[in-house]
Formats: sequence, C-alpha cells, structure tokens
Amino acid sequence: MASQPKRQKKVLVKSVAYALVTAIVWALSRAMINMAVTLPETGSFDRALAVNTIRVVAVAVFLLASVPVTYRRFGFLKMQRRTLAAIVSGGIVALA
Repeated sequence: MASQPKRQKKVLVKSVAYALVTAIVWALSRAMINMAVTLPETGSFDRALAVNTIRVVAVAVFLLASVPVTYRRFGFLKMQRRTLAAIVSGGIVALA
C-alpha cells in the first residue's frame, strides 16, 4: 500500500512536466506563427492560413508516426465512436 502514493506522486510529477513542456512548445509555436504572419513577404491571411495548416499537418504526421514507438499495445485504438468524433471535430475546429 505504501507504493501506491509514491506511484501517484510520480504520475502527478510526470503529468505536470508534460503540461509545462506542452505549454512552452505551444508558446514557441504561436510566436513563430506570429513572426511568419508579420513578415513583409506574407502580405495576406491566405498565406498565414497555409502556414498554420502545414504546421498542424506536420504535427499530426509526427504524432501518428510516433504512436507505434511509444504505445506498443495499441490499447488506445479501442475507443468509443463518440470520443473519436470529439477528437476529430476538435481537430477540424483547430484548423479554422
């Protein structure tokens, strides 16, 4: 029983670290997008949308390629259709 609180604390620390790293990477990504949009070469929002779309697609490809390496059991594929629909619709909203 004593190992359960230690494990929970370890998971909590790991989760907080992942959240902080995600926030930092997101902030850098936003800063890079803002710099790309304000460059004189990118005079329209169409180019900014293209840059954002390329960025999202690149991240999606990276994550899809990293899944077989990190999750060998593929247990995450056994999700409900409602959950999958929420994830897909969230991705579509992120592109808009």
